[in-house]
Amino acid sequence: APTQEEALERASAVRKLFAPQISIARPADQYAVAREFIPGEKLGTTAYKRRMPVTTLAAAVPAATAKVGDRLGIHLGETSGTSTRVVTWEPWETTERGEESGLAVLCAGLGGGKSTAGGNIIYRSLMQGVPWTVLDPSGRLTALCALPDLAGRAEAIDLLDAPAGVLNTYRVIAEPVREHYDSELDWKVASDHAGETRRMLTSNVLRSMLPRQMQDHVLTEVALLRAVGKVHATYTSSTTYVVDELARLDGDPELRRHAGYMADFLREAAKTSHGRLIFPSGYYLDKGSETPLLTVYSLRGLALPDESTPYSDDLDERLSMCVLYLAAWLTQRAMYSGDVHARKGIFLDEAWALSTFGSGRRFIDRASRDSRKHNTRVLLASQNPSDLLKLDLANLISAAFIGRLTDEQAQRDALRFLPGVPEGVGYEAIFGTLSRPSRQGKRGAREFVFSDGTGSIERIRMDMSAHPELLDALSTTADPEKARNRLARHRLEAVASDAISMQDTEKCQDLAEESA
Repeated sequence: APTQEEALERASAVRKLFAPQISIARPADQYAVAREFIPGEKLGTTAYKRRMPVTTLAAAVPAATAKVGDRLGIHLGETSGTSTRVVTWEPWETTERGEESGLAVLCAGLGGGKSTAGGNIIYRSLMQGVPWTVLDPSGRLTALCALPDLAGRAEAIDLLDAPAGVLNTYRVIAEPVREHYDSELDWKVASDHAGETRRMLTSNVLRSMLPRQMQDHVLTEVALLRAVGKVHATYTSSTTYVVDELARLDGDPELRRHAGYMADFLREAAKTSHGRLIFPSGYYLDKGSETPLLTVYSLRGLALPDESTPYSDDLDERLSMCVLYLAAWLTQRAMYSGDVHARKGIFLDEAWALSTFGSGRRFIDRASRDSRKHNTRVLLASQNPSDLLKLDLANLISAAFIGRLTDEQAQRDALRFLPGVPEGVGYEAIFGTLSRPSRQGKRGAREFVFSDGTGSIERIRMDMSAHPELLDALSTTADPEKARNRLARHRLEAVASDAISMQDTEKCQDLAEESA
């Protein structure tokens, strides 16, 4: 109103109009009540409830941010909204207290920061003494083993150059340790289960090597089951023993002849570069050896068949899939061989390669379900969320890091990893705004939508500024300045510059002597 008196009259008229159904009071100190709408100001009085549209409330507190993570775990970075809040995360909180799965997913497109985020989590928990086993087909994460902080405590193993028999099907299944079980009965049950798994794994892998006509033959499975059954399912057995049993298998003439063909083919396959990894030439002397804090298995140069083709006629591609499958089992061995109560970690990069085949899907499903029992954090990284959705693991995921995704279908698929977030209301577009490049063309620190497993979801920025050597090791972006030809050119220029400086120094000395 124009004047105070007229305003009081209008207020009195409104109060009388709604009385007695609605009671309208005039609070004292109107100035303090009005200042409540200024961000940062205290409440004028606590005697009333404030009701206003959510848009008005949001405009009054533009610096608010959601709480995500916890105050106990490793430092991931900070929230990347209008205001920033430090984000910490305890990866084993869900398995130790929440009694949930230890499965977490990392999804982002090319250059989205999957390997960097995974390496950041691994490095910071390694500094706490938690052992990790990594399967990285590309081999880029082997740079972690060269960090000074992990000298003598990390091992990088290129499985394609490893000794023969490193992927022996009997060896990749861990032998249960008596000290890790409460009773003798539990230990014996675990030992029997390990033996059954070795037999199943050996039969599946050897059959996968065979040509398609031989795989589909009715006598193939009979011969394999008999041969595998005659070999002791212990840690020290070998796939070579199974081939020998096939060669001398008893039975009717047709079965013996077919088993002989299988043995001949498998012996020839064992001579190939990939086959020698599965067929050991002798006993692999690593039982009882000390396990490093970090083990990174790489498979650089592995040729995988097209995921749309259920079967490959190429022996090298079939052996490659067997190698990848057994490498995954070798990685998983750390979960079952260690103390069930101790913290452990497994990281599988490029999980899409495993998700496209039935044996790989069974492996990931088992690792996800057993992670809670063995207190293991399992990280699966993939470029496409749909690859992980094919595994039907959405119900087992306890945490998710979703990076930059530009495809609309991939954005919709990624929402299924974020509990409580509805589809079709506009949240999908957020994934396309993550890690936007600057004017210089660089994206800087990568951003993720982080679901911490407790219902909190927020946009965060991975911060590794305190560890520049870690960031350099994990960076997969090509730097032309680090190319060998440019480094050699810089060294030549430096040598030439030093030579010119020496000549100038000698001239100055000569002039000084002449002046003297």
